[in-house]
Amino acid sequence: TLVMPEDAPAMRQESLLRLGAQIIHTPAQAGLAGARALAKATAAEKGWYYMDWLNNDDNPTYHRRVTGPALVRSIAREGSSIVDSIVIGVGSGTITGVGETVKAWTNDVRIVAVEPYESQALSSGLTGSHGIPDIGFGLVPKNFNSYVVDNIAAVTTADAVRAAQRVLRTDAIPASPSAGAALHAAAQLIANGKSRSALAVFSARQNIL
Repeated sequence: TLVMPEDAPAMRQESLLRLGAQIIHTPAQAGLAGARALAKATAAEKGWYYMDWLNNDDNPTYHRRVTGPALVRSIAREGSSIVDSIVIGVGSGTITGVGETVKAWTNDVRIVAVEPYESQALSSGLTGSHGIPDIGFGLVPKNFNSYVVDNIAAVTTADAVRAAQRVLRTDAIPASPSAGAALHAAAQLIANGKSRSALAVFSARQNIL
């Protein structure tokens, strides 16, 4: 059973329903906080397990065991790295798991956290609505480890969507807007001379009908 705001992306809801999920809606104006509150209360009432996905360590643990080591193996060359920056959107723990693994291996690679320009909970604390699903929840996730993050990049919804559409056209990669945000941030680092070789981690794919 999933609890989500009624304005959650329709395509995502349809995919979840096809997988057998039951969806409980909360008012759009209550945002993610409203959905989390109802999920917690419903789980307590019915004796269910509340995943609390922005708080528990399951997701970061997976990326410590799988994604992080895989990235280290792919970028390591004779004790150094072929990239100087890894750019990741802040969602449910990818950046924490990957960042901790990379920092345990080397300090020569910067970890860059990406959030929506319209909702900068990590940097300015000012939040608002935006169109980049999977990141920018209007709060700092409790499983976010800021100590492994070197920089924070804010990307507008328009730039994120544009980058996702571009990589679909040029490389046939069905990147989601959150992946587009990471790609745009990485491209900006290189364009501004702040990185010679940046790696963008795509956190989600776009559903292509």
